[in-house]
Amino acid sequence: DIIARMEKDFGSSVQNMAACESPMKPGYGVKRPTESDKKLSYVDQKKYRSGVGSLNYLVKHSRPDLCNAVRELSKVLMGATEQHMQDMHRAIKYVIVTKLWGIPLEPSYVPDEPLLDWLIEAWSDSDWAGDKDNRRSVSGFVMFLCGVPIAWRSKQQKSVALSSSEAEFVAASEAVKEVSRRIIPVLHSD
Repeated sequence: DIIARMEKDFGSSVQNMAACESPMKPGYGVKRPTESDKKLSYVDQKKYRSGVGSLNYLVKHSRPDLCNAVRELSKVLMGATEQHMQDMHRAIKYVIVTKLWGIPLEPSYVPDEPLLDWLIEAWSDSDWAGDKDNRRSVSGFVMFLCGVPIAWRSKQQKSVALSSSEAEFVAASEAVKEVSRRIIPVLHSD
């Protein structure tokens, strides 16, 4: 179990931390280190990458709530500082505290209904100029089929949005593309 391994590897580092309600502070973005910032030692850098990798595994398989934190922490896989290590420890503490959380896999549909009647929901959001280094916005979405999340993502946008509305349109567009990529082929397979 990945969380048990995280507890074994990082438990002593996070045991005295206060429990937190989110994997990162709201509105916080990881700043890339400058040349003058003191980087972690080789051993600590390896531990940092291992921790972020474990968090990423959870994002891909069962914990969409970690998406944005892992995206932020992944910015500095090469050259992390002590502050980045503390941010990763916070995310790991959050995982340990919430280890019983999971995705509900009980769909809200009647089995005899045709597939076209199933309820599809997609929610998107973005920040505007959230990356403090390049001022790009971050898009996020989660897609539900019959009340069960089937896809999620948190990703930096490819260009700089000139307004918050533009950033929201890009995020909504990404969600719609994902619906058409994942759902439309299933609907046409019947």
